[in-house]
Amino acid sequence: MKTFWKSCGLCLSAVLISELLCLILAFSFAIIRNSGWLQIVSLICGVLAHILLMGSAAQKAAQADALLYRREGIHIHTVQPVLTALVGILPFSVIYLLLCMKPQSIVMLNLFPLLQSPFIQIHRLLIAGTEPFAAIPSGRKIIMALPPLITGISWLIGYQMHYIRAAAEADAGKTASHA
Repeated sequence: MKTFWKSCGLCLSAVLISELLCLILAFSFAIIRNSGWLQIVSLICGVLAHILLMGSAAQKAAQADALLYRREGIHIHTVQPVLTALVGILPFSVIYLLLCMKPQSIVMLNLFPLLQSPFIQIHRLLIAGTEPFAAIPSGRKIIMALPPLITGISWLIGYQMHYIRAAAEADAGKTASHA
């Protein structure tokens, strides 16, 4: 259980670092120029940076869990990385729920992309001058809720890639030493 809380803390700190990095990146691209192709480049850079940060943090958590498995034989349950990924999605989901609760708020609609900076360009394209949130078509609202899933998926992939390999190496080491 102790590793679960450490993993959650690592995941949330990676989300915060990603948020700050992507905000700086988005403002840097906005200062240069606000053309269409530059928005696409900014979108790719922001999402890619977010995915890499989440995957790297997940790898560190998996490394700690694999070390625990090697030393003490305690296998991490499959649910733990899934719950940690859900914790990583939680801040984005709360922000979206607040936006849904205040659909007439123009301030919340303008604040929403800033508080989800890895996906700021996606939201700018989906909002595209439509105010307030209640005026945005339902299909776009659903699409606006989906980008945070990238956070959870990148956490799970980063974690599983490292943990499965490390656990298999530990198992192979155990069988080789017993033979």
